[in-house]
Amino acid sequence: MQKPDTYQQQQLLQEVFSIPRVDDEPVFKQPWEAEVFAITLSLHEQGLFSWKEWSKALAYTTMCADEHNVIETEDSYYRRWLDTLENLIVSKHIANHKRLEELFVAWRNAAQSTPHGQSIEIEG
Repeated sequence: MQKPDTYQQQQLLQEVFSIPRVDDEPVFKQPWEAEVFAITLSLHEQGLFSWKEWSKALAYTTMCADEHNVIETEDSYYRRWLDTLENLIVSKHIANHKRLEELFVAWRNAAQSTPHGQSIEIEG
């Protein structure tokens, strides 16, 4: 699959509903929000899922949260991105929930031991 050009990327971003924006640019309150956003775009560009598939999955995650009366917080929108991304990764047999949890723990440990300003690297 060919990588989308800047115009195509902008079109894809516009298709995502409710994304927090300022001056038509995505806004992130925490670094992890930008990271999950970038990972999602990267996996889409690599062909893991179509943007239509992503939009439907995100809508489903949002609908489930609404049906279960999940309390909205400042980071609810990107938490739903993260939940959606994890569910797509599991449903496509890229990794299972246990492996995702192991990677999260490894990342957290690496982040805590990495000096500020340096890239966080994990093994495995």
